[in-house]
Amino acid sequence: MNTFECYRMFMALKMHFTTASYDYFKYGGKLKSATPQAFERHKQKYVFQKLQKLKDPEGHIVANLLRNEKAWVGEMIGTEADKCYNEYRKRRDSLVYTVKQELQAVLRSPFDSNLRVADNEHPHLLRAYIRGDISLECLIILDVLCHYIPHWERKLKGDIMWDTIGNRMRKFKPFLPDNVDLEPLRIWLREEYGPES
Repeated sequence: MNTFECYRMFMALKMHFTTASYDYFKYGGKLKSATPQAFERHKQKYVFQKLQKLKDPEGHIVANLLRNEKAWVGEMIGTEADKCYNEYRKRRDSLVYTVKQELQAVLRSPFDSNLRVADNEHPHLLRAYIRGDISLECLIILDVLCHYIPHWERKLKGDIMWDTIGNRMRKFKPFLPDNVDLEPLRIWLREEYGPES
C-alpha cells in the first residue's frame, strides 16, 4: 500500500462511519473525492506515510474511528491510537471469549429482561454498552444469536442515542470476522439462561 492508497482508505472509512449512504464494502473503498490532487493538497501527508507503514492500517483506522468517528487523521497515530488498536485486536482475536466474559458480567435473569424496551427507557444491554461495560462487538454478536435489533428498531424509533449506536452497529458489523464459531456461545447462553435465549 502506498501513501495515496492509505489516504484514500482513511477517507473512505471515515465516510463509511459518518454517513448513512456510503458503504465501504459496496464501493470497494473507492471515493470520488479522494483523488491524487486532493491528496497533494492535504496538509498531513506525513501522517499517512506513518499510517501506511503500520502492520494493519485498516484495522488501526477502524479501531480509532469506532472510538471517535469524527477523528482526524492525526489521531490515528500515537500512544492512544496504538492502545485503542491493541484493545480492538485483543477483542477481535478472542471474540467468543471476550463476548462471554462481558455478558457474564452484565446479563441478568430472565434473559429477555436484558433486551426488553420499557416505556421511555433503554434496554439493559444498551445501557451496559453506553456505560462501557460491554463492547460493540458484544452487542453485534448477541444480535447474530438472538436477532433483537428489529425489536429495538421498532421500540426505539426516533431515539437519538439508539439511532447513533444502531448505525454504528450496522456500519461495524461487516468488519467482524465471519469465520468465528459462535456455537459455544449459543450453548452457554442456553445452559445459563434457558431455551428462550
